[in-house]
Amino acid sequence: MVHAQRCEINTGWNNAGLQGMAIGSNVGMAIGCVSIFPNFIAGCIVGAVVGTIAGAVIGIGVGNPNAQPAVEQFFATP
Repeated sequence: MVHAQRCEINTGWNNAGLQGMAIGSNVGMAIGCVSIFPNFIAGCIVGAVVGTIAGAVIGIGVGNPNAQPAVEQFFATP
């Protein structure tokens, strides 16, 4: 069962996960640097981390529409 979910996530990562992660990282860093101006270095770091995670998740979902149901099934299965 776990192997099926891993295959779906791997397929999504191979199709669009890396590109989504790169775009999310750059956008998150740019927004973080601008939005937390007094301490912009911390904002850049936090924005880059959040953008990287969000971009990877979105990229995997776009790369393989079956990845999200596979993850939901993994967490719902006792």
